[in-house]
Amino acid sequence: MGSTGSGRLVRFGEFEIDERAGELRKEGIKVRLQEQPLQILQILLEHPGEVVTREELRKRVWPTDTFVDFDHGINNAVKRLREALSDTAETPRYIETLPRRGYRFKAAVDDAPSKLRTGGVSLDSIAIFPFETASSDPDTDYLAIGIPGSVIHGLSQVPNLRVISWRSAASEESRQMDPLAIGRKLGVRAVLTGRIWQRSNKLRLHVDLLDAANGEEIWGDQYDSDLTELFAVQDSISREVSQKLRLKMTGETENRLAKRYTENIEAYQLYVRGRRLCEK
Repeated sequence: MGSTGSGRLVRFGEFEIDERAGELRKEGIKVRLQEQPLQILQILLEHPGEVVTREELRKRVWPTDTFVDFDHGINNAVKRLREALSDTAETPRYIETLPRRGYRFKAAVDDAPSKLRTGGVSLDSIAIFPFETASSDPDTDYLAIGIPGSVIHGLSQVPNLRVISWRSAASEESRQMDPLAIGRKLGVRAVLTGRIWQRSNKLRLHVDLLDAANGEEIWGDQYDSDLTELFAVQDSISREVSQKLRLKMTGETENRLAKRYTENIEAYQLYVRGRRLCEK
């Protein structure tokens, strides 16, 4: 598919579109959508609240050497898009039709692109905290400890990086302190926090890497995956954090970063449950 966006993750209502992956998701679950409706959605999200003309859609979605009935093609693509969003032309929640003009995306849009504000200077220390959870599900609680624990293990393999876990943070005078305040007290340059949602075997992780000095976001991303893909997600987080801290790594270090002690997700769950019980 031709790129119409900048690799953003854009949220609206219960939906989000990952422009880098070219996917539309509803509450973390991928929604099947053909190429042209998806491209139209991306274009509309580039201009929320503004009119996008049918002519602009024609120029961007259909190449000049394409011989089709453009009006029919646009109408069908918008119809399929509305079906995917459970939207209607009569009472639109997302896509409003302006007769003889074009379309307007009318819902609120949350566009939070990743930001990198280290000024080219490597950050040589990080404190990593348990992820927050959106429910009282014990399995989610275990993962909220296990995932950052695995990231701690991975990053501890990186030379010249001081990695401090929540165990050190928990020994501070107050466990209710803000992670940034704890990070500054520990003398680290960055803190990693996150939030986890789980629905059946579907996971959503939102991770933020923050500058401990001023609280600015260095990097942030969201991961939606099956539980069986958890190891790959943990590896990805460790790699992204090391890159955003501007750390130089050899091939050997990268291999150590991705080293796993098991490929069995059930064994991993039992391990993090046991570790969680030992920490109580």
